[in-house]
Amino acid sequence: MAKCKILMQTAQVQKLVTFFDGYKDDKVELKYVSKAGIKATFECETELSPEDAAAHCKSLFKKTPEGSISQSSLAVSLDKMHFKAQVNSCAFFV
Repeated sequence: MAKCKILMQTAQVQKLVTFFDGYKDDKVELKYVSKAGIKATFECETELSPEDAAAHCKSLFKKTPEGSISQSSLAVSLDKMHFKAQVNSCAFFV
């Protein structure tokens, strides 16, 4: 399994931390790393590409009661230069 970092951003950042810290399924395994303001960073072990892992996490959170009342449109944002420098880092914003 490859490792990547996923940056999640929402006004409900503590709900992201509570939901995803220690989360594991057949596609991803997440561990909370840090939180700053409305951003939380997680280390992710996955066989998916970083983009697909972020999309999977985004869809998981959107199915929760907290995620369903968040913004109706979600976007995955990848900065390719930052992505390469951080060795498989990626971000999704809620």
